[in-house]
Amino acid sequence: IMVLRLGDTFAAMLFPLAIMSSAYNRGLVDRILSSRFLHFMGVISYSIYLLHETLGHLEMQATMAIHPALFTPIEALSWAAVGTLSVIPPSWIAYRLIEHPGRDAVRALAARLSGFARRYGTTVR
Repeated sequence: IMVLRLGDTFAAMLFPLAIMSSAYNRGLVDRILSSRFLHFMGVISYSIYLLHETLGHLEMQATMAIHPALFTPIEALSWAAVGTLSVIPPSWIAYRLIEHPGRDAVRALAARLSGFARRYGTTVR
């Protein structure tokens, strides 16, 4: 059962408006959303999704081993920022070594199967 509070419902109703307004915006918002960094993050986002849980767990275990005492709020925010940013390099490596070559291999296989289907008059499902 999904329960939405009024604030959630309001935000969900405004989301399409925010997307449409940013799609037609040619000002500061457009420049920010078109930045190379955000494009890069979008490219590696699936690798981030796959790795963040495992890396976060490892980082948490290492942090507790090194610093068993409670953090001050500033220390906690600093470690959270470092932990968040630390997933980017391994995600980029996973993208370059696994995801990108895998995507190319699947595309090549699909093209080969499509050519086979055209040549022999059958469909590939």
